[in-house]
Amino acid sequence: MVQRCTWRMDKARKIATEATAMADQLEGDLYMAKRTLAALNGNSATKEPVKEGEKETEDEVDRELEIEREMRDDEAAEALNATLTDAEAEAETEASPNGTLSGYPDDGTTPENATFEALLKAGTLQLKLVDRPGYAPDQAIEPGPFGRKTDVFEHKELFKKCYPRFFFNGEAKEWRRTAPAGWTGQPPAAA
Repeated sequence: MVQRCTWRMDKARKIATEATAMADQLEGDLYMAKRTLAALNGNSATKEPVKEGEKETEDEVDRELEIEREMRDDEAAEALNATLTDAEAEAETEASPNGTLSGYPDDGTTPENATFEALLKAGTLQLKLVDRPGYAPDQAIEPGPFGRKTDVFEHKELFKKCYPRFFFNGEAKEWRRTAPAGWTGQPPAAA
């Protein structure tokens, strides 16, 4: 009975999380649609429509040019973001000699390691280097640039199945394991 309730709570929590994410996405889509519509219409509600055969006024031409300029600027910004993302991905791939962000080789025998690497590359999670005097340095898991604190909690079973295994450090309240020799952590952000 308790297991069934726990299962239902987990399922309800997952559905609520997905619904919240979907609502956020729809809210963003609605905002962008309103913004685009406003840009396309300008103040057309107060202006009379242009009749057939009449030339557009200079204000309308200027408005159309401004919209086209904004669209080009948006496209240029997206291209720049994509370029930066590609460069960051290359830098992250070069973070360790074997091409993995965790520093441990992925021989394919443990699918959890591949899943963990995918979370690192997606930016949901990231690893940080923790130096301990008198001991080998540790890798500690924390939310990545596109992640949340709950992502760490939601993937705790994955951390237990990774090789080498992560252990929960109760003092620091984070998942850790010994870092591989020579691992320096994520590459620093471009200054």
